[in-house]
Amino acid sequence: MRKIQSGFTLIELMIVVAINGLITEIAKHNYQNYTKRSRVAEGMLLKKKKK
Repeated sequence: MRKIQSGFTLIELMIVVAINGLITEIAKHNYQNYTKRSRVAEGMLLKKKKK
């Protein structure tokens, strides 16, 4: 009788790591855009206050 093995194959783990990397890059890009827009908005607000 053969024992049934459970677990993940190397290919499955590599796919999960690749998907995780893609999601991380997308999140990083979106966060950088958010911080850039925030700094621009803050600068415009300070410029308005200065006038």
